[in-house]
Amino acid sequence: MRRLAPLALCLPLLITAAHAQDETAAQAPDEAAAAPTDHPATNAERWAKMSPDERAALRARYERFKKLDPETRARLRARWERFRALPPSERRALRSQWERFRQLPPRERRALRTTFQRFQQMDPARRDRARALARRVLDMPPSERSRFLRNLERFRELSPARRQVLLERLRERLGGD
Repeated sequence: MRRLAPLALCLPLLITAAHAQDETAAQAPDEAAAAPTDHPATNAERWAKMSPDERAALRARYERFKKLDPETRARLRARWERFRALPPSERRALRSQWERFRQLPPRERRALRTTFQRFQQMDPARRDRARALARRVLDMPPSERSRFLRNLERFRELSPARRQVLLERLRERLGGD
């Protein structure tokens, strides 16, 4: 009974992720030309180029990092290394996504985090179906995509009982399980 509901909850996040993948793919051909050549060679040079506010923020992040347990620090270091290993175009796309996320109101950020956590908890087959659905939505003409997303928002605003009734009807129409 709950198969479609998690997909509906994850769809906005998946569409954003799939869109970022599209942007990354579109940037890939000129990746070599766009690769920065003026990166500071050392941490000392990076530090010297920072404003006092940037330095204070970096110190605060480092202090928080030091307080983490060793397992969490190791996990964060591994993520950082994976990020650094990405091609420049993918790093730019991820930074852009991160900035867009940070500009969201706190309520929307919490909702996206919750949605992402639910997505991560799905079994791999269900995640694949959700990604496929997101891809189909991205491939829709803009007017059709807007209509779909408006309907999705209307669906999310319904009471849980009403959503359940609609999902059951949909399964019956589709000959679902």
